[in-house]
Amino acid sequence: MEGKFIHQYILAYAVLICYAAVTGILLFFSFSSTPMQDQTGSVFMLLGGLSSALGMVMMYFFGSTRGSGEKTDAMVKLATQLPPPEAKEKPCPPEGGSDAKP
Repeated sequence: MEGKFIHQYILAYAVLICYAAVTGILLFFSFSSTPMQDQTGSVFMLLGGLSSALGMVMMYFFGSTRGSGEKTDAMVKLATQLPPPEAKEKPCPPEGGSDAKP
């Protein structure tokens, strides 16, 4: 884990654990002798929200956003390793100044 992005990892683990817990509870009650009564659908709305959050976490960590950040870090690292460009000399003006005619 990278030190400056630790909060992203904590949030990702929290979403994953909550999703697993809600899914586990739903599975437990679906196979138990007393089925769960949810008249308002709030548990399933929670599961839907957690599902979309889990999808966003997966897309960040395994998708193009993560790769783009790594590419930017690599470019910065390369730029700091290169030597500074050499100063180019300006060409001398023609003799007699800029108003001189050939």
